Amino acid sequence: ILEREGENSKAERIFYNMLKEKGIPFDFQRKIGPYRVDYLVDGNIVVECDGPHHKRQVEYDNRRDKYLESLGYHIVRISWGLISLVPDVFVDEIQKAIEDLRK
Repeated sequence: ILEREGENSKAERIFYNMLKEKGIPFDFQRKIGPYRVDYLVDGNIVVECDGPHHKRQVEYDNRRDKYLESLGYHIVRISWGLISLVPDVFVDEIQKAIEDLRK
């Protein structure tokens, strides 16, 4: 599934594998309406892993996030650089978001 090269794919692999290891239910590269999300976690949490190119597409990301939120999705954006450094923190945050949204 994860065959692209470079730092982004390394961080993506780390995050993907950690979600699997923790037993967190997710779909990778899921299409929702006209958009594709990086991860759809537990059916209602969209996790977007932002690389450096996201700084150039802020307007697009804002429009996309508003659309997804209007459908009831909770959006979590995380930086690839930070995933590479402290992936456990993000997996813990995702687990907490799942628990909070299930309440």
